[in-house]
Amino acid sequence: SWECQGRNSFYEPYFFSTQRRIASLRAPNDGNKPIQTHPDRFIQPGMSQIFLERLDDYDALIVDLWGVIHDGSALYPGVADTLALLHKMHKPVLFLSNAPRVAAKAKGNLDRLGIPPAHYLDIVTSGQVAYDMLSREAAPRRYYYLGPGKDEDILDGLELFTAVDDPGMADFILCTGYEQDG
Repeated sequence: SWECQGRNSFYEPYFFSTQRRIASLRAPNDGNKPIQTHPDRFIQPGMSQIFLERLDDYDALIVDLWGVIHDGSALYPGVADTLALLHKMHKPVLFLSNAPRVAAKAKGNLDRLGIPPAHYLDIVTSGQVAYDMLSREAAPRRYYYLGPGKDEDILDGLELFTAVDDPGMADFILCTGYEQDG
């Protein structure tokens, strides 16, 4: 049986009780076309049969979001069907992203794209990990934000943190990406 025991600490975000392996799907880094996740074209041409044959060897999947599930604005072909199939097969999916956003913002994007929350176990983002780590700070801190406007809200809700306009006045720099990023 599969059970997510939840976040216990910053260093041990998830514990999974399982006797089998967890598959991890990431976008290719070699410039190839994005992963097509239709059941008969699961990862890339020539690999679908191998993946489907091995799927029974895994209890769960850890799947990247951008470049695997969507391109930032639309799902890749077959993704919704594949997630529905994995749900029907009782294969939990944990989404993992290096997006500088809290998990709730990533969930909002998945909702907008039509992915039912029942088709995935949880979402872990680098932004959420940073937020959780910084939420443990006990003293007020000033930060200089460097990145696109769409991610400036990453520390919203953390009352001890104040954005400053002068990097020289900051206790740290919060860099979420390039200014002109998407």
